[in-house]
Amino acid sequence: MQFKKKKIAIGVMSVIAAASSQASAEEVINLDKIAVTATRVEESIASIPESMTILTHDEIQKQVNLSNGDLGSALGKLVPGFSVGNQSMSTYGQNLRGRKASILVDGVPQNPIFDPGKNLTVIDPSMIERIEVIRGATAIYGDGATGGIINIITKKPTGGAPVNTTTVGIDMSLTHPGDSLGANVKHTLSGKSDRVSYLLGAAIQKEGGWFDADGDRIAPNPHRDGGLSDTDQYNFFGKLGLDIDANQTVSANLNLFRNLQNTDYIGDMSQRYVFTGAKARAVSGLQMDDPVGVRNIAGGLDYNHKDLWGSKLHVQVYHKDYWARSNPFDDFGTAVYQDKIESKKTGGRVEVDTPLIDNKLSVLWGADLSHERIDQKVKEMDMAKYLSSGKLVYQSNGVEKNWLNPYTQDNYAVFAQGELHPAENWVLRAGVRREQVNLDIPSFVTLGGKSITGGSPDFSTTLYNLGAVYYINNAVNVFGNFSQGFSLPDVRQKLRTGSGGTSVAQLNIEPEKVDNYELGIRGDWARLSSTLSVFYNKSDLGANPPPNFTLPVVRAPEKIYGLEATLDWTITDSVKTGGTLTYTEGKQDLSTDTLGYLYLNNQRIRPPKLTLYVEHQTLPGWMNRLQLLASGHRNRFNNSTASFKREVQGYATLDWVSSLNLGKGTLNMGVENILNRLYYTPQSQQFLEGDVTHAAARGATLSASYTWNW
Repeated sequence: MQFKKKKIAIGVMSVIAAASSQASAEEVINLDKIAVTATRVEESIASIPESMTILTHDEIQKQVNLSNGDLGSALGKLVPGFSVGNQSMSTYGQNLRGRKASILVDGVPQNPIFDPGKNLTVIDPSMIERIEVIRGATAIYGDGATGGIINIITKKPTGGAPVNTTTVGIDMSLTHPGDSLGANVKHTLSGKSDRVSYLLGAAIQKEGGWFDADGDRIAPNPHRDGGLSDTDQYNFFGKLGLDIDANQTVSANLNLFRNLQNTDYIGDMSQRYVFTGAKARAVSGLQMDDPVGVRNIAGGLDYNHKDLWGSKLHVQVYHKDYWARSNPFDDFGTAVYQDKIESKKTGGRVEVDTPLIDNKLSVLWGADLSHERIDQKVKEMDMAKYLSSGKLVYQSNGVEKNWLNPYTQDNYAVFAQGELHPAENWVLRAGVRREQVNLDIPSFVTLGGKSITGGSPDFSTTLYNLGAVYYINNAVNVFGNFSQGFSLPDVRQKLRTGSGGTSVAQLNIEPEKVDNYELGIRGDWARLSSTLSVFYNKSDLGANPPPNFTLPVVRAPEKIYGLEATLDWTITDSVKTGGTLTYTEGKQDLSTDTLGYLYLNNQRIRPPKLTLYVEHQTLPGWMNRLQLLASGHRNRFNNSTASFKREVQGYATLDWVSSLNLGKGTLNMGVENILNRLYYTPQSQQFLEGDVTHAAARGATLSASYTWNW
C-alpha cells in the first residue's frame, strides 16, 4: 500500500489557500485559541515556529479505551510524524520523525540513560489532562529530543466543592471472548478549600489475554521485550497546592505506578531463529519467578511567582525512582539471564520569563540540572530446569551479576529564549542553550568476560534555534524554523559490546547533534483547520541502534526528510471529518562502504501513514466515529531477510468509537479493528528473533466504560 503523497500534500495546500482567500467572507477563529506549555511557558500555538500536536483529555481517553490502555498505539493514531504502535509495552521503533522522542511528564524527563523503551508506560492515561507534542529536534528541555518532545500534562485540581469522578470499564476479544476479559476501575477526587487545592487519583486495570483475527492467542511477549496482555496495573496519583498569596503558589505531586505481567503463556521458543514466515504461537506452562514489567515512583515540588519584579518565576525540583524488567534471554549460549534496569534521577530547573520593551520583547532564561544513577543487573536462571521444561521454566539459581556496574550521569545547562514582535504580523524567536554532560563509569567485566577500563568522560555543546511566524491574516500563518537537538548514544550498548582491554576513553560515545530545518503553513477557520509542514534534519554522527544487543551502535552521518499534513472539517453541525498524513524517509553514509548514502533501516524509518475519520452527532448527546489507520509499504533493501531490513507490507484497519450521555454520566464504547482483519504491525514484520516475534495484531476487540461525576 503506497500513498500518493504529493497529490495529498498539494490537496491540503489547496484547501488552505482556498480557505484563506475566503477568510473575509466567513467567521474567523483566532489561531491564539490554544495555549501550550511544551515551550516551557504558556504560548499560543500560532506564535510557535514549529509543528505541534495538542491532544485533549477526551481525545486521549477515547483512543486508550479503544486500545486497552495502550498509550503508544493511541498516539500512533493521533500524532502525525509518530510511528504506528507496536501493541506492546515497548515502543522500540516507534519514533518521531525517524529519531528519538523525549518523554516528559509535567516537564520532567522520563527516558532513563539506559532506555528500556517503556517510557510511555509510566502513568495511567486516566490521570492525563492533555498531551503536547513538538515534532522536530529541540533542546528546549535538554538531551534526548532529537526527534521531538511528548509532554504528558497531568490533571490539575478543580476549584470549589469536592468533585468525584469514577470510571468502570471492560474489554474483550470478539474472536475469543474466553480468557480475554479485562476490567478497570478509576477514580479521582478533586477540589479546593480556601487556599488549598487537592487532587487524589487511583486506577486499577486487569488486562486479559489478547487474541488475533483468527481467534489465536497472541503471545504476551510479542517481540520478546514485554507486552500489555495479562497485566496487572496500579496507579496512585496526587497533587496538593497552596496559594501563598495572589501571586505565589506552591504545589507537590506524587505518582506511584506499577505494571506487571502475570501470565502462564509465552512465545513458542521452538520458533526462535526459525524464519519460515509462520505466525507466532503462544504456548502455556510458563513459570517465571520475576514478572516482566515496570515500576515508577516520581514526586516533585513546584513554586510559581507571577510577578517577581515584573518577571514570572518557576522553580521545580523532582525525584524519580524507576525500574524495568525484561524477558529472559539466552543469547550467551551457556547461560540464561533476566535483566532489570534501575534508574534514580534527581533534578531541578529555574525558569524566569522577563518581558521587555513594552511587551514587544520577552526573554525566558534559566538553568537545568540533573543527576542520574543507573545500573543493569541480571539474574541467572537454572539452566537444567530451563532446558528440561522446553524453555518454559525461568527460576533463578541464586546467582546475580552486574551486566554493567552502576554509573552516573550529570547534566548542567543554562539557556535563554527570546521572543520578539517587530511588527503586527510577525513573531521572531531565537534561543541558545549551553549543555554540560559528565559521566562517571567504573571499570567492569562484561557478561562475555571482557574487561572494560572505566573513566569519566565529559562533553559540552552549545545549541541554537531560530524561527519566525508570519500572519497572512487572522486565520492563516506561515512559519520557518531552525533548531538543534542532541543526545548521547546508547552508552550501555557501547560499553557491553566493547572489545576486551578497551577503556571508556576509546569508545565512540560522542553526543549526536541534529540540525533540524522546517517550513510550514497553518490555517484555522470556523469550520476548517489544516496544516502542512516539510522538514529536513541531519547529523554528522548518528546513533543507529543495532538489530540486537550483541552488536554495536552504528555511528555515521544521517539525513532524514519528510512531510506531514492534517485536516479537520466540520461539514455540518452534526458531521465532522478529517485526517493526517505522514511521510518520512532517511539515509546514512556508512564508513564501511563506498556507496554513499544508503537508506536507514525499518527500526528508524517506518512506512508512510494515513489516518482518516468521520464523526456524526447521531442524536443530541450521542456521537459515533469511524476511523481508519493505514500503514504503507516500504522495501528499501532488495527483499532482504535481515532484521530491520525486511519488506514491510501495508495494511489498513477500521475502528468504531461511540459516546452516549446516559443518566448522570457518559457511556463510551468502541471496537478496534471492527472488520477483524488479520495483519502484522511493522515491528512484527521484522522477525527480530524469527517466527516467534512474528506476532499477529489484535483482532476485533470490544471496549466499554461508564464515567460519572458525583
